[in-house]
Amino acid sequence: MDAPASPAFPAKIWVKIFGNLSAFQLTRTRLVCRQWYGIVCGEPSLIGKFTIARVEDFAHEEQEQNVNKPAALNAMRRVHLVNAINIPLDTSWLALGENLTFLSLDACCIGTDALVEMLRRAANLESLRMNDRFCFRQKCQTAINFKLEKMRNLDLRVENLSEALRHCPNINNLSLGPCSFEDPTEMSTAIAQLPLLATLTLLVMSEYLPVECPAPWTVTELALYSCSVSEQAVTQLARQCPQLAGISFDRCAMTGNTVVAMWRQFGARLKSVTLHDCRSLGCEFVDCFVEQRCQLERLTVWNCRLDSASKQRLRVGLGGVHLKLK
Repeated sequence: MDAPASPAFPAKIWVKIFGNLSAFQLTRTRLVCRQWYGIVCGEPSLIGKFTIARVEDFAHEEQEQNVNKPAALNAMRRVHLVNAINIPLDTSWLALGENLTFLSLDACCIGTDALVEMLRRAANLESLRMNDRFCFRQKCQTAINFKLEKMRNLDLRVENLSEALRHCPNINNLSLGPCSFEDPTEMSTAIAQLPLLATLTLLVMSEYLPVECPAPWTVTELALYSCSVSEQAVTQLARQCPQLAGISFDRCAMTGNTVVAMWRQFGARLKSVTLHDCRSLGCEFVDCFVEQRCQLERLTVWNCRLDSASKQRLRVGLGGVHLKLK
């Protein structure tokens, strides 16, 4: 990397040339020689094309005199932090600037104050993912007096849902689970406070079904993953989601009677139904789809142990409906 491997063009010429490269090409380009490394990592217009894959990616660059780390961080639009054990309040990682639109925290254990400060500076953040290996190191001591008005996608695996959503009022897509709440109604009440929410995903959240909330949800697409779903839960979900048009059950513990109950409650308005890897359904539920197809446009029944006769009945009885059967 130290060997001179390029003509001695001014840096601004290389910046213009490298501006035509993709992030993948730039990743390889910066390894050619020290000059190119400094140009790629020190120019905001170039480094802004990257997604940081892990916090260590830029940890050693403070030793490079020709790398403008704060400027590089300020230009980042997509950041995926992995194994960040402790991000203190005085770190340059908090310099993530207003260009940041996507932040993912994977297997991180960081101070809540540091996270709050990072989010406070990310006014244009649209997507935030905090997966099941993320954890807070301590309670937040910093005053949270801002809102992420542009936040549209939130993937949350931690507690304090109501507090988190209060600062993200314009969310369109929300993914939850597995989370634990002291109050079983906290989830449903918090979701009801999101006026623009359209898509909701619940992962391993059986203990919070059925939902109990006086205010309806605005959800039009609902996906349940690895949940135990009863007939009572389906009935209450129907009341909770008056605008629902699509529902998906993936690896859910449910019976054919639950599917029948779901169709009775939702059938008149559902346009899309997905049953994936729900292996205890049996075949009795097939008749309800054929006899009352209503507005159904798409039906997916995948790995649910349907026999050949049931599949054929669906194919014949649901002509015009987009079917995926296995």
